[in-house]
Amino acid sequence: MLSVHSLATALPYITIPHLDLVGGLKIEPFGVLVAIGVLLGTRLLDKYAAWHRADEEHTRGLTWWLLVSGFVGAHVFDVLAYQWDKLMEDPVLLLKLWSGISSYGGFIGGSLGYLMFVWWKRLPFGLWADIAMVGMLPAFTIGRIGCTIVHDHPGSPTTSALGIEYPAEFTDN
Repeated sequence: MLSVHSLATALPYITIPHLDLVGGLKIEPFGVLVAIGVLLGTRLLDKYAAWHRADEEHTRGLTWWLLVSGFVGAHVFDVLAYQWDKLMEDPVLLLKLWSGISSYGGFIGGSLGYLMFVWWKRLPFGLWADIAMVGMLPAFTIGRIGCTIVHDHPGSPTTSALGIEYPAEFTDN
């Protein structure tokens, strides 16, 4: 098996440290990228909705429904799928929204929020799906870059120049 570690053309493995603030607060690189993604995504969603002359109140409402249901779904899925043992020890973990997120859950939660909002407001499904996706795609993409820089998903060895040269302890060899 080819080791990514042996590739001379791979991207370097770097760790971007968090920023310590007063009172023990930390700014994590993953969180910064997720925030940038959300801000850019909501801005693009808003611009696209305005271009279609969509109602501003509905646009704001959809944005909030997508954000809240997406983040809640991301956390609930993460806890149920990946932190089951911790949940059994501490059922309050389900309410600790800062304790992990999963993109699968974000898709599920955001989709449910979208469906509920569009149904509740009796909005045209296709137009509002387009509007939602124009915001979601860049937001999700930038958030996934956050996953990459904190090395959440190492994946398999690759010969791609875009692969990351992981330290030996992360490889099979």
